[in-house]
This record gives sequence, C-alpha cells and structure tokens, in this order.
Amino acid sequence: MSRTSLVPKQDHISRNCLATDRRLPGFLVLVLVDRNYIAYGKLVEVVVLVVVVVVVVVVVVVVVVVVIVLVVK
Repeated sequence: MSRTSLVPKQDHISRNCLATDRRLPGFLVLVLVDRNYIAYGKLVEVVVLVVVVVVVVVVVVVVVVVVIVLVVK
C-alpha cells in the first residue's frame, strides 16, 4: 500500500473555508473559490472595477453640478 493513498486531499477544505467566510464580499468569494475558472474571475473583477469607476464619476459630476448651482445663486 502506498503512503499517498493514506493522505487525504485538503484542497476542498481550504476552498470551503474561503466560501464560508462571511466577512468577504460576494464577488471576492466568487473570485477566490473559482480557481478553476480564472477567466471568469477576471471578468468579475473587470465588471466590479467598471461599476466602481462609473459610480465615482457620477458622484463627482453631481458634486460639481451642486457646487456650480450654489455658486451661481
């Protein structure tokens, strides 16, 4: 009997621990757990980055418009 058959594989345990960590945002858990789907993880990262950039741009535009309206009054 070989020694390797007596050692259980631990990969699934570490992945499940990451998935059950409630402190991580959902998209981060998705990226960390889907190690077999690297391209999908990168797609999620790009989508999140684009959403964050769009939200920041919208907030900056709203602040600039409010400041201009207050100054013109």
